[in-house]
Amino acid sequence: MKRIVLTLLSVATLMSCSKSEEYTAPIPYLTITQTGYTCESTTSQIRVEINSNVNWKIVQQEDPNPWVDFGTTDWGIMVWVQANESYQRHKEFKVVSEDGTIEHTLTITQKQPEDFVPGEGEDTQLSVTPNYLQFSPNGGTKTVEVNSLTLWRILEETETYPVEMSITPISGTGKGTVTITLGEDKNVSTRSGETERIVKIVSGSQMVELRITQGKIIDF
Repeated sequence: MKRIVLTLLSVATLMSCSKSEEYTAPIPYLTITQTGYTCESTTSQIRVEINSNVNWKIVQQEDPNPWVDFGTTDWGIMVWVQANESYQRHKEFKVVSEDGTIEHTLTITQKQPEDFVPGEGEDTQLSVTPNYLQFSPNGGTKTVEVNSLTLWRILEETETYPVEMSITPISGTGKGTVTITLGEDKNVSTRSGETERIVKIVSGSQMVELRITQGKIIDF
């Protein structure tokens, strides 16, 4: 009888140890103290603090005229910004976890010098090509070219529409390609004609309207 009791106690002890040794993987996280920075036209340094338990990397588009440089540290990213002698400018880059599951977009805007004077006849010269897009009821993806001498951005829509639309990127400097994706209009059979929405792109004191329509399929 004593032998049986000892055996049961041994099994209970082994089960207890097994449960205590079970490993629970930590939840991955990657946080950034601030995602948008504005600096003066002079040479600047920006400290971007990152808290993470995963490996991460910086991802950015190739820039033929780079004015921002990065360096990684044990506390995050140090950003060096060159002096600006022209229009206000904008830089966007991403901090992405090694496996790509966590992503943050950081933006840096550098002001133009207070004494900056554009050349004769020179302005932001904002243009959008084409300035009209037509989608079928099924939706889809189209692109436009935005060109400006300085920072441009897309204003957020103030009206609510039945079809979801995404626009990337929503800002930039100089020449850039903007991608517009429009969802399916599932209620198109209940109305006639086209649905129209206006996207406004601004740069300095200039504004250009991009007209977008989504039409109804006509059966013959």
